[in-house]
Amino acid sequence: MNELLNANARFLKQDYAAAAAAYQALMRQRQDPLAACNLGFLYQQGLGVERDYQKAMRCYRASCYEDGGAGYFNLSLMYQRGLGVPVDLEESFRLMERSANLGCADAQLFMALVQLLQYYYDPIEIECVSLIPFYHVVHRCEYSVPLLGDDESAEARKIEDERFELVQREHLDEGDAGSYYSRLIHEHKDDVYAERQVASAKFMLGKTYIEGIRVFEPARGYQLIVEAAMEGLPEAASFLLEQEESAKAYGVKLPKHKYLQYVVGGTPETPQIEK
Repeated sequence: MNELLNANARFLKQDYAAAAAAYQALMRQRQDPLAACNLGFLYQQGLGVERDYQKAMRCYRASCYEDGGAGYFNLSLMYQRGLGVPVDLEESFRLMERSANLGCADAQLFMALVQLLQYYYDPIEIECVSLIPFYHVVHRCEYSVPLLGDDESAEARKIEDERFELVQREHLDEGDAGSYYSRLIHEHKDDVYAERQVASAKFMLGKTYIEGIRVFEPARGYQLIVEAAMEGLPEAASFLLEQEESAKAYGVKLPKHKYLQYVVGGTPETPQIEK
């Protein structure tokens, strides 16, 4: 384990070549799955090694059986975008579902939103997740991913149709999105690295209660969104500012305006939170 920690420390110091060499040594010595996932990340990003999607995929596959889903998540996005392999949405879906079931917070958020949208979308803000240090999106997308309707070519329309049809074939019900959000909140409630994902899950689950998707419990929904705002999620704070009267009508006590505005980004100073 000390060798893995030392390799991660080299990565964090941006000594990527040394980190890659250390991960490679760990894979040769004991097929370490965490080292494999981290090395795959370096190959995908071209950090310390030449960018090589094929090698990245091999590393992710070597990591899949023990890394909590990060390898499956990254493999899924590569199949979805055709990085090193032809686009294969069916395989991407299978890998993403497995990642979510293994507990990857980003995969759980993704699968829940797929169910709500009824569309197998591309999470364009995430290029891949890293276990360095903990399920952290270190790099944002460096390439342009067309959004729905942006590309009118026949090939683009075909892929868009497949994204809708995939959800229909898998019989995904928008009402089941809450199960992924609930799992994320429960499974990662004590994980410091997943604070953002947990807050996002509370916000989205709260909205399903307010909108009556499967269950209509608006008071419970607003309370979850209050928790998300108190955990620093700007979308939750903005929603509460807009829905203040509705939330109060259900007896929900909201944080002070000044605090909500601070979370959204509207005030330069950190306010005192009144208890």
